[in-house]
Parts: sequence; structure tokens; C-alpha cells
Amino acid sequence: MTGQIPEHWFDEVRLWAKGWPRVAAAYAFGPWATGAQGADPLGIEIVLTDDAAESQLVFATANLKEMRSSLSRRLPVAVDLQVALPGDAIAWPSIEQHGLLIYQCAL
Repeated sequence: MTGQIPEHWFDEVRLWAKGWPRVAAAYAFGPWATGAQGADPLGIEIVLTDDAAESQLVFATANLKEMRSSLSRRLPVAVDLQVALPGDAIAWPSIEQHGLLIYQCAL
């Protein structure tokens, strides 16, 4: 277990991410990742393969609802799925400071 996240949840996130070829990495963030989960949803921040923010935004807009739904069906807790876009001044400092790497695709 890392933070307060059971390892089998990490396995589920990894399996889910492998089913989305555009997902380059997935990080846990927020209270679950720091060990103070309470009633908060499990925060998952994903990084997409294309470096172009516009391309990522188009993909996220078209697919985020389905992605969130399919991941939520795999886990016994609510999920807060977010996409970290290049240059995001809020997401990246949070990932760097508190994020737990769960999945990274092979390059």
C-alpha cells in the first residue's frame, strides 16, 4: 500500500490505462496519495502522449467522461480523473510535490 491506496487499486488503474493508448502516465494525487483520504474521491491525474496542448484538450473533451466512467467501474471509491495539460500551472506542481506514479507507458 502506498499512501492509503491498496496495491490492487494501482493494478486496476494500470490495466485501465493500458486500454487507453493515449495515456502516457497516471498519477494518484490528493488526500489518498498523502495518506489522509477521509471521504474524498481518489484523485487520478493522467498525462497524454501528445505534447500539443490543443490536441490533448480535444482528446480530453471528447473522451474524459467515458474514461472517468470506465475507471470508476474498476474501483470501490469515487474517482476524480483529471488531465494534466502541458504547462498547467496547477496540476504539475501538485504532481511533482505529492503525486504517486501509478502507470507509465513503455516508450
